[in-house]
Amino acid sequence: MIASPEPDDRLCAVPGCRHRHPELHRQHHPRPDPPTLQSAQLVGGAGASAASTASAKPKAHSYRIKIKPQDKIVGVCAVQASAKKSGGTVVTVKSCLGKGILSLAKTLTTKSTTRPKYVPVRNSAGDWSRWLKLRG
Repeated sequence: MIASPEPDDRLCAVPGCRHRHPELHRQHHPRPDPPTLQSAQLVGGAGASAASTASAKPKAHSYRIKIKPQDKIVGVCAVQASAKKSGGTVVTVKSCLGKGILSLAKTLTTKSTTRPKYVPVRNSAGDWSRWLKLRG
């Protein structure tokens, strides 16, 4: 019967890496930094009226957001816009399955029932940036 290797005897999963111990791997292959968002500005869009009746269904409005994200390793692939620091609408800039866009300056259009106030960006590795408050 063949004995299975101990967990520390396995080779690293990164191509070309020969580390056998997980701690050595973490030292030589640190996790890449999350993407950064240099600026985010609400350019235009319909101003949702503050006064609405309880029986009326909220109507979605279009909002334009000017962003300047950057990720030096795998690239930016998606942008999220929300009125609070959770949830919201995700706009895909490029497929997150492949390499994203390394540096971007673009105006995106998103639809939402509430005016967006915060924006993070996602890189192709699945990491999200910090929430940045929209100017304007």
